[in-house]
Amino acid sequence: MEKYTEFHACKPKKDKTFRVVLKNMHQTTDLKELSNSLADKGHMVINIWNVMQRITNVQLPLFFVDLKAQDNNKEIYKITLLMNTCVQFEAPHIKREIPQCMRCQKYGHTRNYCHNNPHCVKFARNHLTKDCPRKTRDEEVICVNCKEHHPANYRGCIRHKQIEQKNIFLLHNNTDIMLISETNFTNKSYIKIPNFNIYHTNHPDGTAHAGTPVIIRYNIKHYEKEGYKQNIFKLLA
Repeated sequence: MEKYTEFHACKPKKDKTFRVVLKNMHQTTDLKELSNSLADKGHMVINIWNVMQRITNVQLPLFFVDLKAQDNNKEIYKITLLMNTCVQFEAPHIKREIPQCMRCQKYGHTRNYCHNNPHCVKFARNHLTKDCPRKTRDEEVICVNCKEHHPANYRGCIRHKQIEQKNIFLLHNNTDIMLISETNFTNKSYIKIPNFNIYHTNHPDGTAHAGTPVIIRYNIKHYEKEGYKQNIFKLLA
């Protein structure tokens, strides 16, 4: 009998694009011509789209541009004239929201590379939200993350608040390395904090008690040594 393992992955670094925001270009500009103009300046466009006002859907003189990752990507910020128009390139605003997968409803990743079992955002059932047979509102809404009666994407969810508090603590205290004890994690538990690498050990018996993670800022050079494990304890270094 085959055993199905749930997991999620991240987009390979070599496949990631370099995104910029183009300002002051007229919203009716032909996208193909715009891509060709950037290519003439040494920037290969992977994708480009016009931004619309969220409520009225009116086109704005604003574009998102995804470039092929190259050594000269940051040179695009020096471009001030494009297609006879004075323009400005900027880096996009970094989203501070905790990413949540629309497939499994867990935090810390998105659906693009998720291979976890699907869960409905409304009823915690094992199906995608779009395939949910229940289309009406009722009181049986259940969050798959905390089992309370609210949708899984509710920002007041206790699970969301716990992750948010951890992120705020690390950022506000300018933390580089931190050791946490008594996480009570199992092999099915998962945590991800932006800009940090996390190495954790759970209790060898697989139950939800004990456990220790080490949290290290991603830009600090480090490596993980082989762990030491016995039936009664497990070490991480």
